[in-house]
Amino acid sequence: MSNSKIQGNIQLSTLSGAYHLYSDSSEDLVLMLHGKAGNRQVMSVFEKSFPPEANFIYPEADIADPIGGFSWWLEQNSENYQLAASKLQKFIDDIILEFRLKPRRIIACGFSQGGACLSWLSQANEGLFSHLIMICSFYLEYPEPLKSYPNTFIYHGLADQVVAVAEANKAVSLLISRQATVTFVADTQAHKISSKGMKALKDWLSREI
Repeated sequence: MSNSKIQGNIQLSTLSGAYHLYSDSSEDLVLMLHGKAGNRQVMSVFEKSFPPEANFIYPEADIADPIGGFSWWLEQNSENYQLAASKLQKFIDDIILEFRLKPRRIIACGFSQGGACLSWLSQANEGLFSHLIMICSFYLEYPEPLKSYPNTFIYHGLADQVVAVAEANKAVSLLISRQATVTFVADTQAHKISSKGMKALKDWLSREI
């Protein structure tokens, strides 16, 4: 793969999505996961926070949501989010093979339901992600504690009425109790990230990766 930018859409065995591949195959691979009723395009706003040499993939959920867009599951139960995580794992494996990627690290960033899906996958496949970013999200706790957890960044809006900030506090407490490295940022925002949150994320990324 050359250093020129390659981008497009792709349909693989389990999911479809978009890719923005900026550099060689050994650079960090960033997985961007939209939330409930989202699509493959909505997470691109976060791309500018990452180092310019990173490669990006944008999976799209395969369940049409009644309110529009696509969701990883419609009802929250363990079978649904485990299935979503399984499909996502297969998509990651397939796209790495498709583009012959050899990423030194995989960094996962998810909004709301997407972040929750990533929280489960990060535990179901320990060591898959070096870093986990959860924005306005909630943590799905795995039955057994892990030996190690991704370095985690959590942002939440104090005025969020879709996912209460109590979910973020619970996630932080859980991760700290399991000796994980976690950074928590909150702001007076609703169910979206503020400019303060974006700056905090960019600063965290510049330090951690």
